[in-house]
Amino acid sequence: MVVLRVKDGELESGGQWVYAWLAHDGVVYVGATTLHPETRTWLHLHDGDPNVGRMRARFPPLADEELDVLAVEFPAGVDRHGSATVLSRCWPSAGSSPRARSATHPLRSSPRLRLSIRGRDRGAAEMTVRAISCCVLLALVAGCGGTKTVTVTKTVTVDNTAKEGVGPPTETMLFGYVKSLTKKGSSYELRFDPALFLGGETANVAAAEDGAVEPGEPVPNDYYIVDEGHRLLTYRVPGDARLTVVVLGPKNVPISIEALAKIVAGDQKPPWLPIESGFWLRARTGVVRSLEQQYRP
Repeated sequence: MVVLRVKDGELESGGQWVYAWLAHDGVVYVGATTLHPETRTWLHLHDGDPNVGRMRARFPPLADEELDVLAVEFPAGVDRHGSATVLSRCWPSAGSSPRARSATHPLRSSPRLRLSIRGRDRGAAEMTVRAISCCVLLALVAGCGGTKTVTVTKTVTVDNTAKEGVGPPTETMLFGYVKSLTKKGSSYELRFDPALFLGGETANVAAAEDGAVEPGEPVPNDYYIVDEGHRLLTYRVPGDARLTVVVLGPKNVPISIEALAKIVAGDQKPPWLPIESGFWLRARTGVVRSLEQQYRP
């Protein structure tokens, strides 16, 4: 039985969930929500707004494809949006996710794993679930109360945006929107509308002050964007700048500056996610070093 509570004329939060849509040949979408996964799934399938009915709008094989939705409930205080990003990188990619008939597999260190996969290869599906479990454990290690200490070793890249001495940082990083990208000589000129991509308590308070949520309530998907001014900034984008866009998965993939310019101009459709989701810009003295699209569930 599923209980949905309504308070003050609105649907109450159904906890913190990260979920994935699984097709016969791999994961096709990863998201995060405070709605119960059954409610969110229905909205993805039936809502006419493409930003809500994402599967209906962006997954053409939906009418013919048999899909499953895997959902993990996270405790309060865990960044589900960040965890969704981690899981989207860890979950098996297209071509490596088999199915199984009525397979279920418990996840020991997470609050709950709900799984319903249909098909024929049960053992292969359990391998998929074990891979998912490993990713969730990594995502939850920061505060979910597991009984085992996990040590992760990784290579750390020096952050050039850190301030040293009395001068400004060597590089700057901004979130915002690409308004134009036009060729100028041997490089391109970018007109960029910066905005604030907020998270945590900063996002909650800002959203409450704007009337987007009630005071004390969390923002959807653990982020809130403040874009009060629309002053455009000009940057030069050289040919060797790192440029990426989000594709089905979701994941970031490289794109040529010529192709991105066509998308911005409206002459070419984006691979999957509209460019209105925003980009992270890293620049040094007015020259763009990277421009990477932000995934927004």
